[in-house]
Amino acid sequence: MFVPRRRSARPTRSISTADDSGSGTCLPAPATCTSLRQAINTIDATTDPSDVINVAAGDYVLNSGNGTLDITENMTINGAGAGTGAGVTTIDGDTDQVFR
Repeated sequence: MFVPRRRSARPTRSISTADDSGSGTCLPAPATCTSLRQAINTIDATTDPSDVINVAAGDYVLNSGNGTLDITENMTINGAGAGTGAGVTTIDGDTDQVFR
């Protein structure tokens, strides 16, 4: 009899605000992080395999004064959709590159 192996759930984090703060961590997953920057910085500091960040619809402006987001670990960032208008997720790098 064949029994498929279940895949383990991937650690998931959600974002609670569009603010661009990065202090502290949001552990353990699943967790709600205060910002996209905080979620990415938390994942970069852990060894969780292939974390997922769920970003709600809205405009997320990343302040260039806070530095770039250097992604060093595998992760998936899920937004509410692409395009323009209500119901989409927009990540704006202000005057800087958003991700490296």
